[in-house]
Amino acid sequence: MMKRNGTTWLHTLAAILALGLVAPACGDDGEVNGHGDDDHDHGDNPEEVITTVTLTFTPDGGGNPVQATYRDLNPDDAEPPELFEEIVLDSGNTYTLTLTLLNETDAPPENVTEEISEEDDEHQFFFQGPAVGSLVTVDYADMDENGLPVGLINNVQATTAGTEPEGFRVILKHQPPEGGVPVKTMNSGINDGGTDVDLAFDITVN
Repeated sequence: MMKRNGTTWLHTLAAILALGLVAPACGDDGEVNGHGDDDHDHGDNPEEVITTVTLTFTPDGGGNPVQATYRDLNPDDAEPPELFEEIVLDSGNTYTLTLTLLNETDAPPENVTEEISEEDDEHQFFFQGPAVGSLVTVDYADMDENGLPVGLINNVQATTAGTEPEGFRVILKHQPPEGGVPVKTMNSGINDGGTDVDLAFDITVN
């Protein structure tokens, strides 16, 4: 599983359990790397390694997109990620937020976003943190084949100026069926399924 905070980060399962956090990508681990929830059996779904997550905020009224990227090419070591950028938005603007996930340990890099899109009925992003609802609002703009939200495309409105360290949390849940019973439903949430990604970005709204 990929799990990191913008200013501090914890990498052990014990810490994840202690904080009550859950997060994954398309495999068993949950580190923006990957995969690794041992308590979830994904069957025919192979483990995915996610090294890089990029958030792209494109202003609806035109202008240059804003990007914030997380990159950790060695997610299993104890070192901090190579890159963990802050989100900087302009108050009053509305943005289209798209997410791109890569495995850059492969050459050429594997686009994990494509797999999530193909298996969108088993995946959902969640957006939480103190900035969500206070500095920005986030609404899903894409749905899976069952009419349930995915979160690869979203509408974001920057409503209030301010700064929140680790204030914009991005969680990707992998929710394949268990025993033939769907896990992703209209009532499922971040406590359902395995966690592929759990990142808390610093965010500033000017």
